[in-house]
Amino acid sequence: MADHTQTTAPTTLAPAIADDLHTLATALLGDVMATLEQFPESRLNSSFPGYGNTAYTLGFHLLGSAAYWIGEVVGHQPTERVRAEEFGSSGTLNDLRERYRDTLGRVERTFAAFSEDNLKPTSD
Repeated sequence: MADHTQTTAPTTLAPAIADDLHTLATALLGDVMATLEQFPESRLNSSFPGYGNTAYTLGFHLLGSAAYWIGEVVGHQPTERVRAEEFGSSGTLNDLRERYRDTLGRVERTFAAFSEDNLKPTSD
């Protein structure tokens, strides 16, 4: 009879998954910020005909959403996000750059600490 006992430590997928998710998140957030950087400051808070949200509002919301889902839900880093308030937001490109840097920091900390526990289903 063959011996099927495990003689080596189980392979963990967490580091590879963390690397992939980190790459995807930073690329997507970088694309969002690169797009926002193309807007002249004078148009950042202006809505376009047929659209209710401004470029600033959409950027603020996307960055806030990533900070929440990646940083808080996955990485257990509390945010002070109030989603409903994001849709009435306005500000400057520098405000968005600051939010982008904060969100990237949360992404970095989340995936640096990523483990098998992050792959387990939650009861929430």
